[in-house]
Amino acid sequence: MRGNRLLMREALSNLIDNAVKYVPPGGRITVRAGGEALGNRGMAVVMIEDNGPGISPQRREEVFKRFFRGDRQGDQAPATQTAGAGLGLAIVHEIIGLHHGTIRIEDVPAADAAAAQAPAVSERRPTMRFVIRIPCEAAGRAA
Repeated sequence: MRGNRLLMREALSNLIDNAVKYVPPGGRITVRAGGEALGNRGMAVVMIEDNGPGISPQRREEVFKRFFRGDRQGDQAPATQTAGAGLGLAIVHEIIGLHHGTIRIEDVPAADAAAAQAPAVSERRPTMRFVIRIPCEAAGRAA
């Protein structure tokens, strides 16, 4: 894919930082990168999942709005407040949009969650993940 390396690093850093803030002690964060075909177009795909408190399906679009803080809105709040202004995911959303991509929160299929589970780490399986999809350059067009 073509894009701004610094901005993409910022987007991924914000997502991973968010996972670190909310995952319980002894928890698990999984980052996957790869590609997939979407019609005639190749897509770069990054998935970030953890076994933190998650985000309820009704609130998943709100998290990409500026200053939204799920832990201040009664949304499965962690035991302690985390620092932040509620800008990280809004910044991620903006960066991915600048790259003509999408970011969504998807449910983790039960088979994926079971495969990712490490028995000694935590009893809580991941239930959702952030999924970024960004279009790749057509073959022969990369500079």
